[in-house]
Amino acid sequence: LLFYYLMKEYLSLMKRVLSEGGPQYNKRTGQLMLVSAGDQSVYDLREGFPICTTKSSVSLRFVAEELFWMLRGERSAKSLYDRGVDIWNRNAFQLYLKNKKLEQKYPKNTVSWNEQFELYQQQMKNDSSFDLADADLGPIYGYQWRNWPDRNGKPIDQIKNLLDGIKKDPGSRYHVISAWNVADLKDMSLAPCHCMAQFTVTRDKYLDLNLFQRSCDTYLGVPFNIASYALLNHLVASETGLTPRKFIHSYGN
Repeated sequence: LLFYYLMKEYLSLMKRVLSEGGPQYNKRTGQLMLVSAGDQSVYDLREGFPICTTKSSVSLRFVAEELFWMLRGERSAKSLYDRGVDIWNRNAFQLYLKNKKLEQKYPKNTVSWNEQFELYQQQMKNDSSFDLADADLGPIYGYQWRNWPDRNGKPIDQIKNLLDGIKKDPGSRYHVISAWNVADLKDMSLAPCHCMAQFTVTRDKYLDLNLFQRSCDTYLGVPFNIASYALLNHLVASETGLTPRKFIHSYGN
C-alpha cells in the first residue's frame, strides 16, 4: 500500500501520456514518440522515499553516484565510469566524435557507431593512456551548479549560494539552481533535461523542491529523476536543518 501511495503519481502520469499524448517525431533521436506537455506530479517525502519498481528497478546507488558527481561539479564521464556508472558514456562518445569531426564517418543509430562506442568504452575503462579530454561532457549540470561563469568569467557556486541563502533568509523566493546556461548549450554533450529547481521553506521547518524538467523520458528516465531530486531535497534539508516535505515534479515535454 505504501508503494502504491508513493507511485500513484507516476502511474497516473503514465496513464495520461498513453491516453492523452500525441505522436511527435524527434529528429535528433530518430524516434517517434507519444508526447504530453505541462503535467505535474507531487510526492510527499514524509511518507517514504519514491523509488520506482514498476519497470526494471531503479538503482539507488547509480542515482546517488550521479548526484554526488554533479554536486562535485564534475563533467568527465570517466570519473563517473570509474565508479561503475556508465549512463553518460554514450553522450561523451558522441561529443568525442563531434570534436574529432568523425560524426559523418560514424553516424548515430548505426552498427558502425555501436562498434566504435564499444571500443571507446573499453579504452576508457582499461587503457591507462586514455586521454581524459576524450571523456569530457562539456559544461553540463555539475559544472553549471558549481562553476557558472559570470560576465567576467568568475565562477558562481550555485549550491553554496543556495545553502547560504536558505540558512540566512528562509522566506526568500531566490532559492533556485539552474543548469540552463544559454551561452554554454552549444558546448554541452546534452542540453540539460532537468534544468531548474526551486526550493521553498514552509512553516519554518519544511523544505519543498519544485523541479522543472523540459525533456522527460517518462518510461526510462523519469523514475531516475524522481529518485535523484527526492535525494537532493533530503540532502539540502539535512544541510539546512529542515525536514524534506514535498517534491513537485513539473514536466515540460
